[in-house]
Amino acid sequence: TYDWGLPISPLNSTFTAPDVKLGSSEPSLNASFQQNVQWRNLGVTLLFDGEWGAQVYNQTMQWRCRDGHCPLEDQYGKPDSLQKPITYYNASGLYQNNKNNSAFTENADYVKVRELSLHYTFQRGTLPAALRSLGITQATVNLTGRNLKTWTKYRGFDPEVGKNTFGGSAAVGRIDEYFYPNYRSVGFDIELVF
Repeated sequence: TYDWGLPISPLNSTFTAPDVKLGSSEPSLNASFQQNVQWRNLGVTLLFDGEWGAQVYNQTMQWRCRDGHCPLEDQYGKPDSLQKPITYYNASGLYQNNKNNSAFTENADYVKVRELSLHYTFQRGTLPAALRSLGITQATVNLTGRNLKTWTKYRGFDPEVGKNTFGGSAAVGRIDEYFYPNYRSVGFDIELVF
């Protein structure tokens, strides 16, 4: 007997696959590009980060398939030749009772706007009289945003994920298990010089 239309696996057939490498958590390339521009009292700093060549095991997507919340299960708009039954994705299919498999190993290439900072410096002559009377000679106002935008084809929330049970390093254990993505943050500060 064969489970026609389902993935071939030890769970649903007599076929036994050898152990295979699912991916590499080590990227082929990490790169950053930073640009600082200063014009008179206005300054802009822009930092891009990117990573290429690493894979992430998307266990979050695997669990979503188990629970029937997997976007892969949506067959709307697919041609008839590519449509699959719902059981293709659940426990008897790709999910495979939480066993690791290549269906959930994804490329984790990304480019991020890691930081964007705008700052303006007020010199002594442009400061309000009340601040000058306190002995302030210069004030700089900074507006900084971090993790503002990510470009990736990774289907999880953030390709920068990892599990720290691999020798204490989340960079080695690139497994996505419903981890929080890197936060987007915006900060504001004022630097005063006396």
